[in-house]
Amino acid sequence: CTTIADNLCHGKPLFDWNDLPYSTCQVMSILLIGSMLLSFCAFGLPVLRATRYQWIDSVLSMFCDISIVDVVRWNVIGYPALRSMRRLLSPTGVYTLDATESIQVHFSLGCFILIICLGGAANYIGNRFHQNPRVAGIDGLLAACLGYNVAVGKSVLFSFLSARITNNTYFWLEVVHLFLSGRHGLLIAALMGGTLGHAFGIVHHQWFVEYMNELFRMVEWKQFFFGR
Repeated sequence: CTTIADNLCHGKPLFDWNDLPYSTCQVMSILLIGSMLLSFCAFGLPVLRATRYQWIDSVLSMFCDISIVDVVRWNVIGYPALRSMRRLLSPTGVYTLDATESIQVHFSLGCFILIICLGGAANYIGNRFHQNPRVAGIDGLLAACLGYNVAVGKSVLFSFLSARITNNTYFWLEVVHLFLSGRHGLLIAALMGGTLGHAFGIVHHQWFVEYMNELFRMVEWKQFFFGR
């Protein structure tokens, strides 16, 4: 139980509202578990499979065909990406809700882009190229998280015994697994998710660093002319 708590629960209680990445990870985990439980009653969530707009359906498709393995994979892969994003926004590594409102807004916007926009776009593109069977699940989202981690400079995903598994290694192992299993729609979604996530990480890193530098310069000039 202690091992599970330290590795899958991140050594914390169910919710810690003073930690933005952890809280976001837990909310997403609850949504995944809820959709998995609901699928047993609704036979695969047919309502989420028949929306009017394809892009909405692609976003909702991330919550279809979910298993407990997907919840574990989200905690192992998604949570480090959220921590990388929070660290990018706050280089001091302080993960509290006492951070500035601007950083909170940037983190929320970054999560929305990474999870909803890029995860949904990966499934949408996968369905456009390979509609049978229908692309669903979080493979594209997880690939986007891996790509984001690589772009912002986080190399090691996790350590197992004496082995260190990197984001690149896990991504290509997943690509090979999807290819050999014949799930070409998910393969396309994973490739697109990894590409989009990496591009977003590069842009996010470069833009935000420049934004913060400019903000600090403005503060320094304001203090120079008007004092403290």
